[in-house]
Amino acid sequence: MSDKELFNILLKNQEKAADEIAKINVTLVAQHHTLKEHMRRSLANEEAIEVLKDELKPIQTHVTQVSGVLKFFGIISLVFGFVITAVKVKDIFF
Repeated sequence: MSDKELFNILLKNQEKAADEIAKINVTLVAQHHTLKEHMRRSLANEEAIEVLKDELKPIQTHVTQVSGVLKFFGIISLVFGFVITAVKVKDIFF
């Protein structure tokens, strides 16, 4: 193999490598834009989640209060039920 043939082979390989690098660069640019858009959307979603959390805090407080009141009424009803039952049992047996 002559030097000229070897040089031509090396030149072709170098051109192929340069073409592949150019393709990689195009892919990197496209991925960079995709990543930038993804980061923008992720940030917007995180902000929206924080807004929703802030809006839900009063609702959660209300639900907790209503739940407490309902439990209180349940306990009072249970106590009254036991008292009425005890009075009726007393009336029946005594």
